[in-house]
Amino acid sequence: MSLEQTIINSKKHFCLKDKKFVLALLSVVGVGRKTAIKIIYLLIKHELNFEDFWANKQGIWQKSQLSDKSIESIKKIRIEHNNYSLYKDIIKKDIRVIAFWEEEYPKLLKQCDDFPVILFAKGNVNCLQNNFIGVVGTRRITSYGKLATKKIVEDLVLEGFSIVSGFMYGVDLCAHLETINNGGITVAVLGFGFDHMYPRSHVKYFDQLIQSGGCFITEFLPDVEPAVGNFPSRNRIVAGISKGIVVVEAARKSGSHITAECAINEGREVFAVPGPINNPFSEGTKWLINQGATMITSGYDVVEQFNGPKHNFRVDTDLPADLNKIQKLIIKELRDGPQEIDSLADTIGVDVNEIIKEITLLEISDIVNVIGNRLSIKL
Repeated sequence: MSLEQTIINSKKHFCLKDKKFVLALLSVVGVGRKTAIKIIYLLIKHELNFEDFWANKQGIWQKSQLSDKSIESIKKIRIEHNNYSLYKDIIKKDIRVIAFWEEEYPKLLKQCDDFPVILFAKGNVNCLQNNFIGVVGTRRITSYGKLATKKIVEDLVLEGFSIVSGFMYGVDLCAHLETINNGGITVAVLGFGFDHMYPRSHVKYFDQLIQSGGCFITEFLPDVEPAVGNFPSRNRIVAGISKGIVVVEAARKSGSHITAECAINEGREVFAVPGPINNPFSEGTKWLINQGATMITSGYDVVEQFNGPKHNFRVDTDLPADLNKIQKLIIKELRDGPQEIDSLADTIGVDVNEIIKEITLLEISDIVNVIGNRLSIKL
């Protein structure tokens, strides 16, 4: 059993004071996630509380194999700061601090062997318990990639999934915005702290994502700047929080492959969208499919993997017997994909008010799913 899972299964009851300690611990020079986990494990093993760490009870610094630089950093923190002043500073910035033992912490992420000890969040943290599908791909998205991303995200949102991605250019941003456009919830995982925003052009989308009911999360302290080495860590969180990962467009070697590998290592499903043969970003998805990823052409292909096939009303005899003529026409139109109410009314040739009444009955019968002005056939 890993140290992480040993800690989770221990009888220790963590509290707010413990969270403040862990946060202060992560601010020590040379102490990252792995070292923090080791220290927490040793404290539990030797029945020491977190206050004992700062006093080096039972030589806990030495048992933790801390470097001289880390020990000097601890001593400096003790002299110049209250151990828990960092927590207060972060809270003042309207940043939520979520420890791995708290209810708001994503349950799937906590099942990963390398879960973050602390998550920093802004926005609606309650949504972190939703069912997520990760949607990732190239930053140099093509028109085909936009079309595929929009179609897949729309399908997934209409079927009740939330979308998680990395808030970068290209597929990431397209997935976030399409989720919002369809009334869904999206979570953005950052590879830096909240004192920074990268790329700067994305600042305008920050409030939009939060106001739609989503949130931002990161494992990095607020003052950590964007750096190339941070993004693989971000990718593992995208994979860890998700039930499955969809790769839309990707080069043969890319960050999307890192995310896919993280997903495979955690037993998650990986889906890949086939692309045009003249598109260099089809090479990455082709390779994933050859390695065993599930090839998909819609979000419903993903849904079927988890929930089974959709009802497919192909002929009149397949329809429930007690449906009226208008209801049957509605279902027949929706079998080809989601539609807007106004468009459906025009297609069928029925007054909007009349079709809304029939849609309401179908929704009550658990046949049709309604999100805003859009309709789809339920599973």
